[in-house]
Amino acid sequence: MRNLYECLEAKKIGVFESPTGTGKSLSIICGALRWLKDLQEKQRKELENLKQLACETVAKPAQANDKKELDWIQEFSHKLEQNEKLSKIKVKVKFNVLIMLV
Repeated sequence: MRNLYECLEAKKIGVFESPTGTGKSLSIICGALRWLKDLQEKQRKELENLKQLACETVAKPAQANDKKELDWIQEFSHKLEQNEKLSKIKVKVKFNVLIMLV
């Protein structure tokens, strides 16, 4: 299963051999489904972390500084980055959910 995970993580093609009647198909199917479930859990955790980070960023009061103009630019840039990451993860999660439904 470790080799299957490595192939799936690297998005490569794997060739696995074993004698007839050893349950290759079932092993591959179960391993692939487990990998997909683990991937979705990982993406869900990343999404939660980004949401938490976004909430903390919004809730954090602006600190007084002589360079207020640069502060809001940096804050905007940071929020934009976080929103882009959040959008990408949401798309990945939706895509994986659609794959599981098919």
